[in-house]
Amino acid sequence: MLTRRFVCLITILTISLFAVAVARAADAERKEGDTGTFTGTVTKKIVNATTTCFGAKSADGTTEIFFPKWIGGNPKDGGGFDKDIVAKIKELHVGDKVEVKWIYSEHLRALDIKVTEKAPAEPKKPEEPKK
Repeated sequence: MLTRRFVCLITILTISLFAVAVARAADAERKEGDTGTFTGTVTKKIVNATTTCFGAKSADGTTEIFFPKWIGGNPKDGGGFDKDIVAKIKELHVGDKVEVKWIYSEHLRALDIKVTEKAPAEPKKPEEPKK
């Protein structure tokens, strides 16, 4: 049990570090307030107590990480991530084709997410008989 938790923790940390490295390389080219539209395929999604984001890859191979936009002030004053975007990220699946309108503010911040094509449904595996 402890080993499984350790492996999950290491996996989450590795994905997070990868996301930060990719984002920092691309962010060097952007200025605060830049906007744009990105079209690609969802490659990963992270939704947990501290982070909500997703990665997507375009047809030309560009990979981007998108975070929700922060709305309001400090959390104690009612500020927080855009709840509509958080809900849309939670509904995404790896393999979905998306169009994302974004603004650059420390990271790429999703302003709108439109799923243009759903990922193919994974075939259900037949249940194995219990022994």
